[in-house]
Amino acid sequence: MLGLFRAGKKTSPAKILVVGDEQDIVSIVEFRLKLVNYSVVTASSGQEGLARAAAGSAHATASGAW
Repeated sequence: MLGLFRAGKKTSPAKILVVGDEQDIVSIVEFRLKLVNYSVVTASSGQEGLARAAAGSAHATASGAW
C-alpha cells in the first residue's frame, strides 16, 4: 500500500484501444481519454480492432454501437 505513494516512481499510462466506424465519435472518445492521461490507439473497423488487440497493443478495449 505504501508503495503507491513513493515519490519519483513513474508509470506509463494505460493504453486503451478504441474501435468504431464513426470517426467523429472515435475522435471524441480518444480526446476525452487523453485528457485523463490514457494512451489511446484507435481502429476504424472490427477487423482492424481485432488485429490490434491480437498484437497486444492495448491494456483495454472500448467498442460497440455508439
